[in-house]
Amino acid sequence: MFKKLTDQRGNVTVAWVAILPGFIILALFMGSAMLAWATHSSAQVAADAGSLAATKKLDELIMADFFPFLKNEAIPIPDELKDSEHDLNNEKKMEQIMNKLLSNPVIKERFVQFILDEHRDEIANTVRYYVVKNGGDSKGKIIFPVYGRIQVEARKKYEPLDWDYVSGYIEGTGYGPSRLYLKLLPEKSIEINY
Repeated sequence: MFKKLTDQRGNVTVAWVAILPGFIILALFMGSAMLAWATHSSAQVAADAGSLAATKKLDELIMADFFPFLKNEAIPIPDELKDSEHDLNNEKKMEQIMNKLLSNPVIKERFVQFILDEHRDEIANTVRYYVVKNGGDSKGKIIFPVYGRIQVEARKKYEPLDWDYVSGYIEGTGYGPSRLYLKLLPEKSIEINY
């Protein structure tokens, strides 16, 4: 009729039931951390894609607008460089030309301002397209130059499955390849929101 108090059967079940909520909370926390890490990786990929696209677009714009800018500004083109006007795809040659003709800080600043005034929206739209295509949000920042590179800040919505009150955006930062013409400018002097 009476059971002995020293009977230990069922104690493991009671301990397991007591510890189980702690394991569930730990698993949910670890799952959220893994999701945050994956979201950051995705934002980083989007930012890298945007920075590469921005660098490529700026290369195209500079190649296309360099000689028209010189003509507009009535800057004389040395005879040895005149034949280079038709060789815009030769990046090394263009770097040499830009070094020679844009060594004057005033001309350099006017050239960059000319490119930005004419093509700011085009650069922003190109970056937005590639960031969204690679899983990022449609809002972010383009900053250049940063150590001679274009920096793109992209973000991605973070929506954990287990904590409804914890949500927001996780940011990633990408840097395009180094360009000589970007090294000619003051650090972080240009910022474009897209």
